[in-house]
Amino acid sequence: MCTLRFTLAIESTEKTVCYVDSSSDLKLWYPGDKCTHAIYSFIGLNDKTWRYQFTSGNDIRFSRQLREFLMLRDKFPGIKFLIAIGDISESRDKYSRMAQVKSRRKTFVRSIVEFLKIYQFDGVDMDWEYPGDDWTGRGDIDKHAFLILIEDLKNAFKTISRPLEISAAVSHDDDEGLGIETYY
Repeated sequence: MCTLRFTLAIESTEKTVCYVDSSSDLKLWYPGDKCTHAIYSFIGLNDKTWRYQFTSGNDIRFSRQLREFLMLRDKFPGIKFLIAIGDISESRDKYSRMAQVKSRRKTFVRSIVEFLKIYQFDGVDMDWEYPGDDWTGRGDIDKHAFLILIEDLKNAFKTISRPLEISAAVSHDDDEGLGIETYY
């Protein structure tokens, strides 16, 4: 007697995103089996060079932390690992100034691609809080510049031989951001 078994795999579109702070003890990080994405936070933006920068003040230690974070792939192979750039503690103004000038955006995007290649992250989380808000007085200008920045990142990611992801931290408040509808 012969038995055939067919299994239909349906890909879930639900995402469970876990942020891992750079001060976390990764040896104690346990919710990996519950996460589809793990985002390491944060790297910053250098407003002189328009490239990414480590935020800890100690590049060697930060680089080691990034590599330790990515070693979690061995334990949780199904997770996508992203790097977050930005944070509320970073000046909103410098992201605005970067995104509005094509040459600055180009430098920034190149540096992010370089970072992803060096550290083998699966993508980037843009944590510019928040383009399009009225805090800087450049709401509509920042919204437009942010969308161009995301498009530039997307196009640059197409040149890499593996799929990369882009996510963004967006405000839940329509008055503070891109006006993206939220669902709870």
